[in-house]
Order: sequence, then C-alpha cells, then structure tokens
Amino acid sequence: MEKETASQIIKGIAEAIKNDPAQFHFNVNISGMSVKASGGSTGMIVSATGGGPGSQTTGLHVSMNNQDIEIAKQTVDAALSQQMTQLYSTLNEIADKLTTEEKSVIEDLYNSLKNTWVPGVVTSVVGNVLSLALGITL
Repeated sequence: MEKETASQIIKGIAEAIKNDPAQFHFNVNISGMSVKASGGSTGMIVSATGGGPGSQTTGLHVSMNNQDIEIAKQTVDAALSQQMTQLYSTLNEIADKLTTEEKSVIEDLYNSLKNTWVPGVVTSVVGNVLSLALGITL
C-alpha cells in the first residue's frame, strides 16, 4: 500500500471520529457498593460500637442518587470528549508522519493507542494499514 493512500485512510478514520463520536458506545454500570470474596474469605465485616443514651451509631452507610450520577456523567462526558480530541490528533499525527521515514515515531504513536480505551476496531484497522504501508509488523 502506498504511504499516501495509508495516510488518507487514517485521516478518514480521524475525521469520522471527529464528525460522529457517538458511533462508539461505552456502557457504564454504577453500583453503590460491591463486595466480593473468594477462597473462603470474608468479604467485609462492619462493627459499630459506642454511643450513649439517644445517640446513633452507623457502621456503614452507602447511598447513590440521581444527582450524584448526573454529576459523574457530566465529568465522564467532558473527559471522553477530551480523549476523542486526543485520538483525532494522534491519528492525524500518524497520518502526517507517514510521509517521513520516522517508523519508530509512528510505532510509538500507534502503540500509545493500543490496550487503552480506544475501540479495538480503530487500532486494528490503523495497525493493518500501517503494516501494509511501512512493511512492518505491529
């Protein structure tokens, strides 16, 4: 594959992500508290002692409400938007570097995408395009 063609493909992927980031879906499950135990262990013990007449002692209190979840969602949306912008920039940088002979820089940029939140379809396609264009195994 010609380097120019590879560059165009990668830039096309970057533009598609920029123009429609909602094409990727991330599922988040929220639980107030979860305790797991294995191997005959005790997952959690909570003891509450003390307090005089009329006092209340709470050993453990866990609560979640929609307001907490909405605040968390806004934070996640902002972080995800920032990550999508960074992905767009990294893909464009990879595409631009294809015209140079800096294979190690391209490999480092590509490797920064692997084993992260980046959808596997993106890293797989980009990796195959780079392998064909540069004649290297990623």
